[in-house]
Amino acid sequence: MTDCTKTLDFFAAWKRLCKAQHGACSGCPMTEDASGRIFTCLRFAFEQPAEAVRIVQAWADARPVFTWAYKLRELLPCADMEQVVSSLCPGELFGGPGPSRLHCATKDADCRACWQREYAEGE
Repeated sequence: MTDCTKTLDFFAAWKRLCKAQHGACSGCPMTEDASGRIFTCLRFAFEQPAEAVRIVQAWADARPVFTWAYKLRELLPCADMEQVVSSLCPGELFGGPGPSRLHCATKDADCRACWQREYAEGE
């Protein structure tokens, strides 16, 4: 789960929020404050950091990251997730050249971290 009080999580979630806006800032929750003043999201984050964290956290909570593990659960709801994620590379299961496809450090690495990576269609 995303924790926007952690800087890296905050920026990753903010990036996802921006990407979801498809470059259109109108309608973005980070461009208007409670009084209706319009900001750029960067200015909003600098001037109201606690509110920016609250907004990004609420957005991220409502839209969890779709991971490789979620994709597997969607396709195989009865799979023993602990057994699969501890022993099988998602790159090998979903096709492609396996660990190198997901830029794993070594072929013998624990696969749990890759299963928690964001899934993107066609990756």
